[in-house]
Amino acid sequence: MLFTFYLWISLLYNERIDLREMINILGLYLISGIALYFTGILHELSEKVKHAAAAFKFVGLQAVLLLIFIQTFRFWVSKDKEIVPVIHVFLGILSWQSCY
Repeated sequence: MLFTFYLWISLLYNERIDLREMINILGLYLISGIALYFTGILHELSEKVKHAAAAFKFVGLQAVLLLIFIQTFRFWVSKDKEIVPVIHVFLGILSWQSCY
């Protein structure tokens, strides 16, 4: 399922030219990993789907940590100008939420 999700994001990225000008693919993967993690947090709020929360949080956290690790290397030329502060805000919220 995770492979299919990131395949869909890659196809969306390659299809939208305006998206490619704003952000690189790793930044998009990072945002999607953060979104998966927060989907797990939202699942914890409902008793009906609380059992799925751990899976979403685990997969989202794995994606975020892997992409942060990949971005420590200088493989990719960053095209993102306005989106970088947004990613840092999401990472700050993610780390703040994990403390509570």
